[in-house]
Amino acid sequence: MILMEKVKTRKPRSEFKIGKRVICSTRKEAFELAKLYSDLGLKPELHGGERPHYHPNIKPSRKQTPKAVSPHDHYYFPKRFY
Repeated sequence: MILMEKVKTRKPRSEFKIGKRVICSTRKEAFELAKLYSDLGLKPELHGGERPHYHPNIKPSRKQTPKAVSPHDHYYFPKRFY
């Protein structure tokens, strides 16, 4: 009798590039950097938790270049400012 082991299947890799991580010293600095790269008139998205950070609020593009801004970019700030 052959025992079948569970085979883990990997989730397919996302077509979007990996977001860059920028560590800022203040919350305002992180907000201003994320706002700089957001679409016009849109506020950056705030994510709290263990490592609070902002994401630029832009629409993802199918054409990505290595230095292009991505909605997955992170602008971290110290937790004490959250």
